[in-house]
Amino acid sequence: MNLLLSLSYDGTQFYGWQVQDGRRTVQGELEAVLADVLGRQVRVCSAGRTDAGVHARRQYCNFFVDKLVVPLENLSRVINDRLPGDISLLSIRTVPSDFHARFSAQEKIYRYYFYISNTKNVFLDRYAVRVDGLEIEPVQSAINMFSGERDYSVFACVNDWCPSDNSYLRTVTVRMRVLKRLGVGYIELRASGFLYKMARRIVGLLLEINRGRFGPSVVKDVFSGQKPEWQTAPARGLFLWDVRFGIENNA
Repeated sequence: MNLLLSLSYDGTQFYGWQVQDGRRTVQGELEAVLADVLGRQVRVCSAGRTDAGVHARRQYCNFFVDKLVVPLENLSRVINDRLPGDISLLSIRTVPSDFHARFSAQEKIYRYYFYISNTKNVFLDRYAVRVDGLEIEPVQSAINMFSGERDYSVFACVNDWCPSDNSYLRTVTVRMRVLKRLGVGYIELRASGFLYKMARRIVGLLLEINRGRFGPSVVKDVFSGQKPEWQTAPARGLFLWDVRFGIENNA
């Protein structure tokens, strides 16, 4: 039986998704609970590995089990009762045996949140990054340059590795929405896949443009091979928003 889990988590107190010895991770916490509930060790496969401090509105993972000691209709409640407060299981369902949360993913959606303020907001600052002001026109002009298939190797962290040149090619859709009345906004990024820290590197460049350090044309410069230095955006503003598969997974 192949089971697909949908879950959300606050990444603040986690060293990312993937299991690491001696560190608290989402995968580690989830697999410990599953082992307790199912009476056996399981290894879950996620749609993507979020970094330390990154949140997930909707993450997906799947695993195989021969039989259930708890009826499927009750399994979500039993698991949630044992999960820590910063992880919530949203749904659980059976999927075809050839489904894989990572390799069956067709599109991943990230959102990076920011708020506009002269002073730090202790509540918003846990899940968004403060900007003193928002220069919409230059940022939007830069966003418009992320179109078509491009080589995103320059937006990958230096220790990222890919097996071939083509694996750096991505088609990324970037858009920004601002809720002026609330003083908050987000940058949304959609692609079939993301390189290590790629989403935060893209947002980091846009934030530098917003601060006036670069003009919008720096995006063209980066894609043409020039490599100006800029700060990667902090993890706390980034959410894995959703993942789209070839099945109806967003119940």
